[in-house]
Amino acid sequence: MLKRKNALALIVITCCISFSSGAVIWSEDFSGINDAVQTDPAWNGEAGLLESRNGLIKASDTKDDGSPAAFTTASYSVDGAVYTTVPQTNNYTLTGNVIDYANSTDRNNRNYVRIEANYNTSTHEKISNGWGLRLERFTAGHNSIYIYNPAGERVKELYIGVNSQVLHIPFEFKRTGDNVEITYGDLTYSATDTYNPDNDQLSLYFWVQGYGSGYTETGWSDFQMVPEPATMAIFALGGLFVSSRRKK
Repeated sequence: MLKRKNALALIVITCCISFSSGAVIWSEDFSGINDAVQTDPAWNGEAGLLESRNGLIKASDTKDDGSPAAFTTASYSVDGAVYTTVPQTNNYTLTGNVIDYANSTDRNNRNYVRIEANYNTSTHEKISNGWGLRLERFTAGHNSIYIYNPAGERVKELYIGVNSQVLHIPFEFKRTGDNVEITYGDLTYSATDTYNPDNDQLSLYFWVQGYGSGYTETGWSDFQMVPEPATMAIFALGGLFVSSRRKK
């Protein structure tokens, strides 16, 4: 009986350590789209370099202060997107940053993270946007952030104002069953949203308008996805219970 209790404690502790420490998902392969069919993306480099018809997204292990990050550069009107499938459950937390590296340039720019998106992995066509977190620069240094629900409706917004510094806007997206809680910069939002296991993709999308005197550079960094430790501990307990029953 004592051995069984010790084994149970070890399983619970192991699960909590494994999942509470976080799992960086940046190294996963991203596929390319341009909100349309994109069947032949070209990749180079360790984490990947995508050149779509109209956009370019790079990924680097050292771009953002030595942290895993992706970024875009553009000196003309352009848009593009990449997406990857993430290990999703109905109890998890996703964190990261949305970044404007070149905030002083006079260019209209939109930079998205789309969470729980859905893409056709054969044609790369977008099926649904999922939840959207947007950082927008609409003139030099004028920035706003927005939260969009899966229906594409803007549910929260905040004008940041004029700032010539590089902007790092942190976010946390937490799903607990059919409940969603979002913190994005100084914005907070919560909603009831039925969990759909088919919407298991993370998308990065950017849009740049016009021809400016400089280039625009935006990006994303430090993505981590953590399944809830309590959920994993419950799975472990269930497995141990079944094993115990079989031995009797």
